[in-house]
This record gives sequence, structure tokens and C-alpha cells, in this order.
Amino acid sequence: MLPPCSSLVCSHIYLNNILKLWLCVKANLTLLFFFLVSCPDSCNGNGICVFSVCQCDSNYMGNACEERKLVLCSDTDLKIEY
Repeated sequence: MLPPCSSLVCSHIYLNNILKLWLCVKANLTLLFFFLVSCPDSCNGNGICVFSVCQCDSNYMGNACEERKLVLCSDTDLKIEY
């Protein structure tokens, strides 16, 4: 996402993974723009948002941590009783 005035020379930094700060300069004019950084569906409560990308908990995957990972059993985990 670019700030509203694309004719300005801009650079950006992230502040605590929540705000994106744009510093824009043109001649003697300096402007600051703040944008909230968000993740899709707030990672569905199954991960954390880092620079607009979900870092999913170990049991979840997907762009918004919406899919639960399947856990496959090994043969030693299976117990069959006769």
C-alpha cells in the first residue's frame, strides 16, 4: 500500500508489527502517514500477525491459519486389541 501522494519520495518502517509508518519528502515538505498492519481474518486466533503475514501455531497452516494440520500416527501409536 502506497501513501496517497505517489509523487513524493517515500520510505517506510514498521512499528511493533502493528503500524506501518511512511515518511515522505518533497522539496521542503515532509509528511508522515500511518497505516494499520493487519493479517487476513486476524489469523483466526491460531497464530500471530507479523508484518501482515500470519505466523501460524504449530497445529495450523494457511494464509490465515484457517486449516488445522493433520497429525498422522506411526505404526507404534496404533494398538489393536483382539
